[in-house]
Amino acid sequence: MRLLCILMALVVAMGVCAKNSPFYWRANYAMTWLHGPNVCALQEVRGTRARYWDECMVYRPRTICGNPTFIRYYCCSGYEKVRGERGCTGVREMENIYTMLKTMHRQSFIDYIDNSKLDEMLETQGAFTVFAPHNKAFSSISPEMKKQLEGEPSLARYHLVPGRFNSSQLRNGLELATMMGGKTLRINRYSNGIITVNCARILMPNVQATNGIIHTIDQVIYPVDKRPTGAELLIQHPKYREFVTLLINSGLINDFRSDGPFTIFAPTDEAIAKMPSDLRDSIFNNKQALQAWIKYHIVKNDLCTAALITSCGIRTLEGSKLNITCGPGNKLYVDGSLVTESDMLASNGLVHTIDYPLIPDSARDLRFMASKLGLNTFVGLAGSVAMNATLSRSSGSNYTIFVPTEEAWSALTADQLHAIKANPAILAAMLRYHIVPGQVSTQNFVSEQLIPTITTTNGGTGGTNSVVVDVGGAGGGGSVQTGGSLGGSVSVDVTGGGGAAAATKFEPPSASISVRISVDRESIAVNEAKVVSSNHLSGNGYIHVIDKVMFPPQDPMLELVKKDNRLGSLTGFIQASGLEKMFSAKSGNLTLFAPTDSAFNELGADIDQLITDPKTLEKLLRHHIVDKTIFSCAIKPDLKYRYKTNLGQKITIVKSKPNSFDQQEIKVDQATVLNSDILGTNGVVYVIDKVLECDCL
Repeated sequence: MRLLCILMALVVAMGVCAKNSPFYWRANYAMTWLHGPNVCALQEVRGTRARYWDECMVYRPRTICGNPTFIRYYCCSGYEKVRGERGCTGVREMENIYTMLKTMHRQSFIDYIDNSKLDEMLETQGAFTVFAPHNKAFSSISPEMKKQLEGEPSLARYHLVPGRFNSSQLRNGLELATMMGGKTLRINRYSNGIITVNCARILMPNVQATNGIIHTIDQVIYPVDKRPTGAELLIQHPKYREFVTLLINSGLINDFRSDGPFTIFAPTDEAIAKMPSDLRDSIFNNKQALQAWIKYHIVKNDLCTAALITSCGIRTLEGSKLNITCGPGNKLYVDGSLVTESDMLASNGLVHTIDYPLIPDSARDLRFMASKLGLNTFVGLAGSVAMNATLSRSSGSNYTIFVPTEEAWSALTADQLHAIKANPAILAAMLRYHIVPGQVSTQNFVSEQLIPTITTTNGGTGGTNSVVVDVGGAGGGGSVQTGGSLGGSVSVDVTGGGGAAAATKFEPPSASISVRISVDRESIAVNEAKVVSSNHLSGNGYIHVIDKVMFPPQDPMLELVKKDNRLGSLTGFIQASGLEKMFSAKSGNLTLFAPTDSAFNELGADIDQLITDPKTLEKLLRHHIVDKTIFSCAIKPDLKYRYKTNLGQKITIVKSKPNSFDQQEIKVDQATVLNSDILGTNGVVYVIDKVLECDCL
């Protein structure tokens, strides 16, 4: 029964805390009910006296700015321990505010109360809510604030609010008029349960008195009304001169002179000077990019550092999130930039100073987005053939790029890469084959979809340097040959082998060609390349990262078969079966499993029947065709993929797990794949070592 009660209490606590904390689903609770009645709790940093209270008592993780903590239990306000009894069953006599402040040992605050002749008011009048700074808060006040506390009217009055407000009534954004001529203070309530008053954190709430209530805070607070707006605060400080100039150039400065509240993460002139000059130019010389950059530095809320005790994501006016982290020494970082000065209060929010500007993806063009993702080879090659203007905002166009990883480029040998780089026209055409016009998200991908690239197919012959690309898969060993004269060719084995497979000439093209999208349950492929990271949106397009360098297919499947000296029998059978038109089409979405000559020879007497019976031959070949493109990168190990062939019967494809040499075997029924992903204009070819069995022989 007792266990049931505990579980029910835990469920109730989760429901109560859910509205105020994103961590309510974790069972790191201060379970005060286990310690008896009238027990409260707070979180204390180990090895210090630093204590943190929040209204929800949900602590996850058990750290403050990376420092480990524990839960300290204590008697709630107005209660005390009774020897031999669980919890806090003794009830203290309630006193007036002034007496309670003395009982709480808030002596520094009391000294200023006495100096301002407020003691009698707090003894006999009310009701008041008092935000009483902890004694330590007074050790760090400025001479100007000390002068205001000692003057008349004393700043101590600003800590007094008419009426009784317990912590549950202190809602986010609430402004309360104080006893200092009606000057208001600002309440903020955060999802982690922390409550601040003008960015001072409430340390101990809800100490009840006969004529009011007392909340202990960690700072001495000062008025925010009649202070400058956030924009005016920046203008007043010379260190923000460059940021203010950019605010003006963006046309947004007046937006932050009213309304609010806003939190501005303001880089100093020194911080902005740290930006690479080309990145500065690309953002600051484009109004749309500049506005996105400015808005990424601004949050529509009061974001006091006192509430930032764990890592979190905060959405900006630009629309994306800042990653805020708090580390040892209570250092605060925003997207990796250090907050060097914090909680400068303005009438419509606050300002934090940062040591490096924040760069949203929406302000980057495709070049800088690729650099951010570490795709430096593609960026370098694009720059070497003067494609930077195409990828920058200055082009006025949006693009989607399928960018190979650094590992994909490394998979090419030095000779292969050199041969491609040797002809700028060829290199540019190859890079353009990775780029499609417009912003194309993977959410819009459809399997077998053909997306035109910004490169083109060649309609002419002669007079043009060309690259001959070996389209073979694994196995074999190709060589690299170069020819420098006009009309000569460069033979490049881009697959790491396939000496037996055909090579196909890749010339600088002249009419649009497409990449082929393949969508599987858990993967997406572009041609034979797997999409390993997707939907990186920059200011002028998307980047999808792929695991292979792509080369445009130049020949239909029939030509690929003809050029492979292992597939002579298949070439003859295609011509004899009447399927030549299917295999020679300029476009299509087929997968051909191509048996070698040795595979056909294993049929023995059955091969004679094929030669004399075109209908049986046609059926057999149709059983080796699937009416969709299948790329090996989309096949997960040890799963059985069932596909219906063009004949209507099923085949099964299985890929093994990588062996110690990181090699994987692909089986199609009983046949082993010798070469995979040989891309043609109308589909993809797999070379196999056996003829697939069907009910046609």
